[in-house]
Amino acid sequence: RNAGLIRNKGVELGITGTLLQSKNGLTVEAFANFTRNRSEIEELAPGLDVFPLGNTFDVLGVVVQAREGDQFGDIYALNSYRRNEAGERIIDEFGLPVWESVEKKIGNFQPDWLMGVGSRINYKGAYMSFLIDTRRGGEVFSYSNAMAAERGNADYTLQGRRDWYAGAGGFLAEGVFENGEPNDIYVDPQQYWAHVGGQSPVGEEFVYDASFVKLREVIVGFKLPLSLLENTPFKKASFSVIGRNLWIIHKNTPGFDPEAAFNAGNSQGIEAYAFPSTRSVGFNLNLEL
Repeated sequence: RNAGLIRNKGVELGITGTLLQSKNGLTVEAFANFTRNRSEIEELAPGLDVFPLGNTFDVLGVVVQAREGDQFGDIYALNSYRRNEAGERIIDEFGLPVWESVEKKIGNFQPDWLMGVGSRINYKGAYMSFLIDTRRGGEVFSYSNAMAAERGNADYTLQGRRDWYAGAGGFLAEGVFENGEPNDIYVDPQQYWAHVGGQSPVGEEFVYDASFVKLREVIVGFKLPLSLLENTPFKKASFSVIGRNLWIIHKNTPGFDPEAAFNAGNSQGIEAYAFPSTRSVGFNLNLEL
């Protein structure tokens, strides 16, 4: 039985071309591709108002759900801040933000668009190519950051720590009191992060922009001159060095790769104790008889 009906609309564009082709054998080629996709949940099966995507773990504090009329991939927090009509957080009499167990949409794991740009350069048997991947938009929730914040392991939890123990201030939570006056109560940073982080945290505190720019691949190689193969059984030979996932040029996620995910299926957009992404370097020897 189908859980519902999803309609996908998107566009994919690609372009390749030769930028330079000189008489001395230098050739420069370039390529680019662009994709954008939108998935709308047009209807759910009869009797369903909400359909969970993937496994649900309350300890994470977030779930990915499908709701009729919304986009596929919406991330909902199980706990959310109480806010006034202006969208400002409400702060209690102890200087801590008020949160309540109310589901709130905090993002969507699907990107606004993806793009890849690359080039290949050839010169007298030597060649080099590279590929840069770009993702714009989409959100990811980090359970690792929620736990690190509660335990004081994240660098952003240092804010106000020295002042608090020196008796000269502390952490000042952004927000207003019920009467609309700005919060002016400094608190122990440990108390603040234990209040909003840890297991079943306030989800919106730990949701991040999943955009990135990565140097995805670099290949450097050369073809052996035919004169060196005259007394061998080989007609062609080439050697190359291949590097993948070499450099995250830009990201907005503290301490983790935005491509890291707790689940590779429908319940994406959640990071939990992800391993660091792997950088690899390999060698390729191609011999043709």
